[in-house]
Parts: sequence; C-alpha cells; structure tokens
Amino acid sequence: MIMSEVSGIMFTANPMNSDRKTLSIDTGFGLGEALVSGLVNPDNYKVQAGKIVERNIGTQKLEIKPSQNGGVEELKVETNRQKKEALSDKQIEHLAAIGKKIEAYFDYP
Repeated sequence: MIMSEVSGIMFTANPMNSDRKTLSIDTGFGLGEALVSGLVNPDNYKVQAGKIVERNIGTQKLEIKPSQNGGVEELKVETNRQKKEALSDKQIEHLAAIGKKIEAYFDYP
C-alpha cells in the first residue's frame, strides 16, 4: 500500500456530461477510501487544454491513513487544513498532462 498524503480520481472526459475537452480531478487527504466511499467532500478541478478552468474546494474533516498496527484508521483533519487544497496548481496541471498521455496511448478517455 502506498502511504499517500493525497489521493484522488481523474477522468479525462468530464463524467457528468461526457465533455471530452474537460478533464476532471477529485482529490482528498490520505488514502482514497474516504473519497471513494463518500465520507468527504473532495476538491474538484476542471482542466481544459492544460489549464485549470474551475475549482471547488471541499471541506475535509477526516482522512483515512494506514494504522501503525496494520489496517487503516480514520483521523480528524486539523481545522487549519480542512479547507486547504490537497494539491498545488502545478501538481494538478502535471496530473492532467499525464492523464492526457494515457488517454492518447489508449486512444480513449
């Protein structure tokens, strides 16, 4: 298991309307479990032509991290981090570029 500080989901076509020009990234603190199970409101970014065109920052009150004794544990996110973006603009743009390379390789979003 990767000891991630941030995890997320990326779609190279907007999953809400199938817009193939808009890439969508959802991110959250810790492991991806809190994000995919709906326990947190993720940060969401829309990227077009390599530029961030929309951002919605979610309030994340918990994160799931690996436990020292094995397994995972839910931890409270410190108040000063709850509304902080999980990724920088540079990281988001880099992820979007990687996503587009993967899409081009498979010739499909």
